[in-house]
Amino acid sequence: MLTAVMVTVVVGCSSTDSSEPDTVGQKSDTDSTENDTGNTESNYDTSSKWDTADTKEVTQPLPPAISLETPVTEPGPFAVGYRQESVVYQAPGGQGERTLRLAVWYPATQSGDGPPKYLDSWTRDNVYLNADPASGNGSPWPVFVFSHGHQGFAEASWFLTEFLASHGFIVLAPDHTGNTLMDLIATAPTEIYYLRPYDLSATLDWLENLPAEHPLFGRASTTHIAVGGHSFGGYTAFAAASADVPIDELAEACAAGTGPSWVCSSMDPEDASVFATGFGDLRFRCALPMAPGAAEVLGPSGVANVVIPVLLQTGNGDRSTPDSTQGDPYWNELSGEKDRRVRYLTGGHHTFSITCEVLPSLGANDGCGENFMPFENAYDLVNAYSLAFLRAHLYEDPSVLPLLDGETSLSSEVMIEKHGP
Repeated sequence: MLTAVMVTVVVGCSSTDSSEPDTVGQKSDTDSTENDTGNTESNYDTSSKWDTADTKEVTQPLPPAISLETPVTEPGPFAVGYRQESVVYQAPGGQGERTLRLAVWYPATQSGDGPPKYLDSWTRDNVYLNADPASGNGSPWPVFVFSHGHQGFAEASWFLTEFLASHGFIVLAPDHTGNTLMDLIATAPTEIYYLRPYDLSATLDWLENLPAEHPLFGRASTTHIAVGGHSFGGYTAFAAASADVPIDELAEACAAGTGPSWVCSSMDPEDASVFATGFGDLRFRCALPMAPGAAEVLGPSGVANVVIPVLLQTGNGDRSTPDSTQGDPYWNELSGEKDRRVRYLTGGHHTFSITCEVLPSLGANDGCGENFMPFENAYDLVNAYSLAFLRAHLYEDPSVLPLLDGETSLSSEVMIEKHGP
């Protein structure tokens, strides 16, 4: 069955028509704490509104859970565990109860039920299904929440999610129900533009409220948390990082028939109210959007509201979310001294996904083919720059700064941009 539907999209294109870590974004009444044993406590109210608030000072009473000595160019010291879970929450906008399939990777022992088979199609021999978590050093593991692209699926950038788990991250990737490979819905209805960032917050809520018998109970940090995503997932990462939707202008354009057709397709006052409330989540300390799309939904002037560090990764040959309408406008609205852009000079849209590995014909002339870097090289570079940025802004690791500042380079096919000196 999967083979038949893969020609539609393997890992997602963006839903477009053409088309300081301690001070964070906009959304949360969260008051989570982390105790000296690494256990987490939270009084997060999923029914509450999320308003702009200051976060408390981040403290680090224990040594980092991850190794800051392991080179970012190499796999980490941990085996990779994988399990599937379900997230259920009450969605906004009158959408009712929403259920998400959740893929979870984590530092593990070499145990479990053998290698997993993602979507019953791809066996991952170096990953351990339902393995016991690694013992670690007693510190809670950092968390990375990943959002897949339009018509994608949770494991769509498995090279990155597995790599980060090998370095000590708990990685959470939900299927965005109604916008996945298996849904076979070509367009993206209005509500998916706000349900996606809410999915990411609900995923963090799930992690914070694990029962005591769960293998990952008490293992996740409540302060070292980052968000990322590819394509429509890049938009989702920006939105979760507190990018504003200029809803008055958007609603007016929708009413006049001049707005982006997908997001305007079923826009009503209740949808507009959800957009106006916003969906930034204060728990995210940095954001890593890759080839993001839907810039027109965020203005993209709303991206200027993002105050956490951002690593924007784009491909010069991207045809799905071109630099001219997506990458450049997003970058131009960012102004933080810690923001970085990694440009892949021979990269395309599918450079940041598994398309070129599993179905290169789908990504032909958009990341796959002789005019683009081999996918193996792309995996290594995306992994290294992503991990370096996470270490810099979750753990203040100075060793990675020369790489992020462009003083050292991993490839002549990569260019680093930054704001300011």
